[in-house]
This record gives sequence, structure tokens and C-alpha cells, in this order.
Amino acid sequence: MARKIAYLPQRSNSVPHSDVFNSILLGRKPHIFFEPSKRDIEIVEKLIHDFGLMQHAFRKIDELSGGETQKVLIARALAQEPEVLSCNNLD
Repeated sequence: MARKIAYLPQRSNSVPHSDVFNSILLGRKPHIFFEPSKRDIEIVEKLIHDFGLMQHAFRKIDELSGGETQKVLIARALAQEPEVLSCNNLD
């Protein structure tokens, strides 16, 4: 199901001490069998570039601003390459 639908939470549910690169790489989990492929890494690197997160790639999530964290969450959802992106706006 995670290959078809990605969920974008209103707030971060990332591991707080995880870095930006690995947080986005988590979006590839439905596609990773043993370890990330070259394609998985390329997708993450492209998303980091596209979202302007290059200088934050190895910073911890809990060191980012709210807007930067939102960029990471969106990039992680897009890394899944889903058919459907579901967003939560309960606040």
C-alpha cells in the first residue's frame, strides 16, 4: 500500500535525531529490499537539491526550523513515488 499512497502529516513524526538525508530516504522504504540502491540514493539527492536542502542534508531534524522540517516531510512523501498523496490538516 505504501507504494500507492503517501501520507503527509501536519507535524513531523520523524525520528528527532535522524538527519535530513536519512529522513527523506525513509520514504524509499517500500522500495528497498536489503539496502538502498543507487536509484534510491539518486532520488533522495535530487529531492534534497530540488527543495533547496543541500546545506541541511546532514543536519538533524530537530535542528531545523518548522518550514525546513515541512520541506523534509514533503520530500519524504514524494520519495515514495506514490500514486496518491494524502495530507492531514486537522488543526
